[in-house]
Amino acid sequence: MRSIHINSIKGDEVLAKSVYDEDGRVLLRSGTMIRSTYIKKLIEMGIEYLYIQDADTEGINLEELVSEETKQQGKQEVKKVFKDYIVSERLELTKIYDLVNTILDEILNHKDTIFNVSDLRSKNEALYEHCMSVCILATSVGAYVFDTKKLRDLTLGALLHDFGLMFVPEEILDKPDKLSPEEFDLIKTHPQVGYEILISDPEFSMISRNIVYMHHEKCDGSGYPLGVKGKQIHDTTKLVTICDMFDAMVTTKPYRKQMKTYESFETLNAMSGVQIDKNLFEEFKKRVALYPVGKPVVLNNGYKGIVASQNGEMLSRPIVRMLYDNDGRKIPEPYDLDLTQELTLFIQDVIDL
Repeated sequence: MRSIHINSIKGDEVLAKSVYDEDGRVLLRSGTMIRSTYIKKLIEMGIEYLYIQDADTEGINLEELVSEETKQQGKQEVKKVFKDYIVSERLELTKIYDLVNTILDEILNHKDTIFNVSDLRSKNEALYEHCMSVCILATSVGAYVFDTKKLRDLTLGALLHDFGLMFVPEEILDKPDKLSPEEFDLIKTHPQVGYEILISDPEFSMISRNIVYMHHEKCDGSGYPLGVKGKQIHDTTKLVTICDMFDAMVTTKPYRKQMKTYESFETLNAMSGVQIDKNLFEEFKKRVALYPVGKPVVLNNGYKGIVASQNGEMLSRPIVRMLYDNDGRKIPEPYDLDLTQELTLFIQDVIDL
């Protein structure tokens, strides 16, 4: 399988991962041949990338920390909690607590799996997909850092960390231009708004509340809403902050294109030890693929291919399925190149292929 931009779809490609609609139902099932008539609908849904399967990428599979079924269920449950409160001001988290248990079980059963950023996201479902992605990412890293109780609180807080954003008008969240000071001040209210609603549930733990309230705080005091520093921020919250920033960077926004994964690492590296916790970021880097499986890349010798799998101890040097030479000619028999064994070669960039 490999990731391909929607604009590069010509028709007759075969889907490697199912596409779901906004209600979590399968719209196009894995194995479906893509027709050119489908493309307009996919673009309307805000989908930029698909995963396809072909002979050149046979055997390349994206290992999942959490099943696609759980991701879709989770997205729907988060959406329901958010929207039900908007309509009725009634907070019902029973199914959220069940979902947290499911996410924890699946992640702990796949604890050694490296987190690969998935391109299969809909801009129309951005808030709910962001909440699920941050939750899965934070839990997968947190499983190596925190005890069982803190890990569960981390999962719950990360899942609902942006609850307060439901009360920010969409025209501000989706504004393609720079926000005015007044608009940014409104966005900065969302941690406190979410916190004040969620504390009404006595089962919503203090650690989870802290995550909701303080996930935009920074270790140097430059964050909001309190402007607190280092030791005043719980470690679980510090981890969610890193995951929240990372996921925002690698997601397309109305005002900017998505960053490549390695570019987001470079940005976070510059913040490490200043705005974000250095030790937790080091743990983060051990669990997240610098070059996700299925992404096309170009090496420093000009050869192009697809990331086929990760090397767990050296995530900057994955195994790459080589497809094109440095003159752009198709390699007659594609082969896998282990970059831990070819130290003069390295990935120069992530590309569309």
